Amino acid sequence: MLQAAICDNEEFFTQKIKSLLADLLKQYEIDAQIEPFVSAQTFLQACETRRYDLVFLDVELGEIDGMNVACEMRTTNPDAILVFVSGFVRYAVQGYKVRAFRYLLKQELEEEFPLCIKEVLQEIKRQKQTLSIKTVEGATVTVRLSDILYLESKNHNVSIHTAGGEYLVHDTLNHLCAQIPSEDFMRIQRSFCVNMRSVVQVKGNTVQLTNKTVLTARRQAGPKLMRRFLQIQGEC
Repeated sequence: MLQAAICDNEEFFTQKIKSLLADLLKQYEIDAQIEPFVSAQTFLQACETRRYDLVFLDVELGEIDGMNVACEMRTTNPDAILVFVSGFVRYAVQGYKVRAFRYLLKQELEEEFPLCIKEVLQEIKRQKQTLSIKTVEGATVTVRLSDILYLESKNHNVSIHTAGGEYLVHDTLNHLCAQIPSEDFMRIQRSFCVNMRSVVQVKGNTVQLTNKTVLTARRQAGPKLMRRFLQIQGEC
């Protein structure tokens, strides 16, 4: 069941978003629990015990800034898909700081909402993709593709670097890359396959990842890297 939260100090928009979301999820035949909040404090208290898949958050929440609420929400719900809703476009750029998935204007809500939800559901599906591996120690581990930063060929093994640690498997990089059903991963050179969604900067033929690791790609791969990086940034 999809868990969703809506936080807007205007009751009208809270109920409007809830109604639009419920109708669309019903069309997709997706069961959901939708919790509306008109108080940022109540919403943050709920975040301490609940794990939301999707959060709609107003940027202006009266005395509390929505960006600060989003930062605090991220400490308990780091993987929630966050959609900002506002009457003002000037806040859009700030959303990148808290990994906002989309930024919707209230005056365009009904027109933009269906596409937003379609893309949200695609993102949820992407986040649930996994890779089953067997480590050199013999343990079988299931890793979420979205947690993988990059894969590195080491002699006759492959090191899978994730946000939570490193796994060493007795396999080839070619074979593992073929098992990953995602266009997010790019073979940047013979030894490295990178999750482009973990890239925060592309400079020439180098990429910097979220954990500050810097990897060097083939020189001729630079333009392709930049194109894919910009495509992904444009989706956010």
